[in-house]
Amino acid sequence: MKSPLFDSSSCEQKISSCQNENNFYKLFWPKEVLQHIWLASNEGKSFNFADLEKYFIIIIIMGIVPLPSLKDYWAQNKTNHGLFGVKAVKQLMSRDKFKYIHSSICFDTKWIEDYLNNLFKTLWNLYQNLVVDETSIAFKRIWRRKQNILEKPNSTGIKFFALCDSTGFLYSFWIYRGKEETTHDARESGILLEFIEQLPKLNYIITMDSYYGSLDFDLKLQGNNTHYLKAL
Repeated sequence: MKSPLFDSSSCEQKISSCQNENNFYKLFWPKEVLQHIWLASNEGKSFNFADLEKYFIIIIIMGIVPLPSLKDYWAQNKTNHGLFGVKAVKQLMSRDKFKYIHSSICFDTKWIEDYLNNLFKTLWNLYQNLVVDETSIAFKRIWRRKQNILEKPNSTGIKFFALCDSTGFLYSFWIYRGKEETTHDARESGILLEFIEQLPKLNYIITMDSYYGSLDFDLKLQGNNTHYLKAL
């Protein structure tokens, strides 16, 4: 349920004004982000900005239409009885060019993190019920900040902490880069307090698991008009 105190209409208008999937995609993944990735990836490389845009469109298609292997997206129908091969992918780019761009992708993760955090806050006013938790994105390539988290579906990958509301909208997040490189307070209460400090001083209700919180945390919440529920 949405409380009258938490009016999201002004931000929802930005999203509802999108006329098609392309507008929606550009709202959350704007040209500035692509420009950053293209400049970081294209030193001495031979692909243009339009190629990078096509590359990310193909990545989205692959998420919607999962196939057993990369080569299956470019498979010829006559060799697989029409089971594989995605026409939209084949029309956008050859497999060799896709693989070349894929191997060249490079960007500053901190820049992307900061940019998206600022962007997300302009697109949404939070609903009253929030949740804070850690999660991970599966990632098996070489990256020194990769983490192994036991009992997670994606146990090896990029670990991050996130604040979402009851609609599932990701309002704020930060990537855990290890004890020595993480610039955030990675203590249980510190994680929560950092997220809470970003919130307007409204009557939010935050749900979390038993890992978070402390007596010190409870005392600091008293003057912030914020309440929380802890799962045992």
